[in-house]
Amino acid sequence: VLAKAVAGQKWNIQIDYHPMTQAEFRPVDAYLQMKQGALTPFQVALPQYNTPANAAWVTDLATKTFTAQSAHSAGATSIEITGSGSWASNYNASNDPTTTNIPLPGEMFTIADSSDTNHTKVYMITYVETFNTFHVTQPASSAGLRLGISPPLTKNVSTNGTLNFLTPVFKVIMPTAVRSYSLNTDNLYKFSLKLEEYL
Repeated sequence: VLAKAVAGQKWNIQIDYHPMTQAEFRPVDAYLQMKQGALTPFQVALPQYNTPANAAWVTDLATKTFTAQSAHSAGATSIEITGSGSWASNYNASNDPTTTNIPLPGEMFTIADSSDTNHTKVYMITYVETFNTFHVTQPASSAGLRLGISPPLTKNVSTNGTLNFLTPVFKVIMPTAVRSYSLNTDNLYKFSLKLEEYL
């Protein structure tokens, strides 16, 4: 079997709005008109990715910062992270491998890196490895996690790279300036929106 890797990846998003009154529809329509199709990117947060599933992990995210444990090169398919403060000391080799204060596969995050402020890509977690539970190679630190990610890193990430797991935002554009809507018999507007990630 011959196979090749895809050179790049972007998320495509379709948003279907509930039927809207004219007062609700007009501000949305005007905002999108201002963006002039693919000319101007904007940000979208998707409700299904706003809050991680594990309550203990959400509690940690509210008070602690999670960063890359070391520098990672573009193309890496995993990233090792560590947390600030008491998280790093409490999450150690003796910790229960079924602990709930970790993220879950399927959740999304972005990276804020002072070394590259243009790193706006959104990543999905494909697996989570702890010091106790891992597939092949143990994470480097007993107080760290290894996250499998998709797509691979599009840019280098420094040790200053901070991961954001709460309300990750997608930088998007409308691939076309053409939009359509319908008006039903109740005078409610039916509208949907197709977007693609801006890279």
